[in-house]
Amino acid sequence: MYLQWRGLGAETKSLGFFANFTIEKKKTVLLWPPLKDTLTVSDNYLAVTNKVNLLVLLLIISSCNNKCDFVSEIHKNGNNKLVIEYPDCNNKNTYKLTKYFENGTIEYEGNIKNNKKNGIFKKWSRQGKLVEKFDMQNDKRNGLTECWYENGVKKSETYFINDSKQGPYQAWNNNSKLILKGEFNANDRNGEWKIYNDNGNWKRDFYKNGILDGYSFEYIVKENDTSYIVGQYKSGKENGLWKWFDNDSILTETLYYEHGVENGEHILFHKNGEIGSKGILVNGKPEGTFNMYDSIGNKTKMMVFENGILVNEKNYR
Repeated sequence: MYLQWRGLGAETKSLGFFANFTIEKKKTVLLWPPLKDTLTVSDNYLAVTNKVNLLVLLLIISSCNNKCDFVSEIHKNGNNKLVIEYPDCNNKNTYKLTKYFENGTIEYEGNIKNNKKNGIFKKWSRQGKLVEKFDMQNDKRNGLTECWYENGVKKSETYFINDSKQGPYQAWNNNSKLILKGEFNANDRNGEWKIYNDNGNWKRDFYKNGILDGYSFEYIVKENDTSYIVGQYKSGKENGLWKWFDNDSILTETLYYEHGVENGEHILFHKNGEIGSKGILVNGKPEGTFNMYDSIGNKTKMMVFENGILVNEKNYR
């Protein structure tokens, strides 16, 4: 290992780690195991008498506050990988931890107290862009966690209580447009959540203990046309009556679900509100008689299905 010493105004030199050295002003640091060499260091010059080992340990001691830093890990290219900074060399329970990428930029940094993460931690990309900032209390996330894209745009905001997501959550795309909004309860989605995308579509769902449960509304934009869907979930699956509407809020379709499966009456409507077709679905397949109608209510066709297979049909025109 290597040892480096930095005194105020002093030249920095590499020292063999496993050695005893004495600093003028009667301050002595003992490194174990000792070798035969004894190094005497003045304020402006460090005498080196032993050879260099393979690993590196960086020790910085300030004569004013007894601060010291250790390089505990290095990358294969010789750059620092993990650096520990002690505000007081006599107190090894409190220190700042900094990890570096191979290119020398900081990967993350934060403070340790009593061997637990405490305080603000930050993370960066390899390009040196801040990507995450969060607060730790006794090794657990608490308070606001913020994330960013490489371009500096806010990516998300999440609140934590003792490592558990709790409270409001928001997320944005890299153009700063809101894409997700809701609340967490004990890491689970709870209550109303809204999802947005770039083409104008958005959806509103309700959750209970992380599972879709309750009212659902979806607004759809497609080829300069709009429509929306209204329904409900139960235990994470579509349940009950679902309705489809066009851009004029005219009902175009109704369908019943049971536990996420199409079961029940299925109706399609004309633009004027008249029924266009009507029949029954069983396990997602047409069953029995389906009748077709024109826009003024006249029957135009009848079809008979057995287990989803057409077995008979009749045209009335």
